[in-house]
Amino acid sequence: MEWTDIRLTVSKADAEAAEAVATMIAEGGIYIEDYSDIEEQVEQIAHVDLIEQELLDKPRDTVIIHMYLEPGDSPVETLALIAARMEAAGIPYTSETEGVEQEDWQNGWRKYYHPMDVGDEPRQAHPRPGPRLRHRRPRDDQPLP
Repeated sequence: MEWTDIRLTVSKADAEAAEAVATMIAEGGIYIEDYSDIEEQVEQIAHVDLIEQELLDKPRDTVIIHMYLEPGDSPVETLALIAARMEAAGIPYTSETEGVEQEDWQNGWRKYYHPMDVGDEPRQAHPRPGPRLRHRRPRDDQPLP
């Protein structure tokens, strides 16, 4: 099944209004690429080696809003609706479309997921399913969280 990825590129100054327009139109939500503060994020995270150079090279003055259309939905109709709403809001933008196979979309996150060691002992990556949370009463000499 091929989905349609509609990418709207807008200036950082118009991003919030464009995101609102896209949210009104998109039935399945939106995905936003905003690299304007990536350098500050790198400093906060303090793991510069974890940030790929490709991301650091992204433009800081534009935002890309992705909308995904299900197979069978008309990109032409959606693009016409986007054009009308963006024009009414006075937001300059460019648009691109691309077909995305569902398999590519479902597994695309793996490109950015890099497991890392934390501590010396092996840890379970995902908790076992089921109710595992228990309320623990603190000892008398232990402060409450």
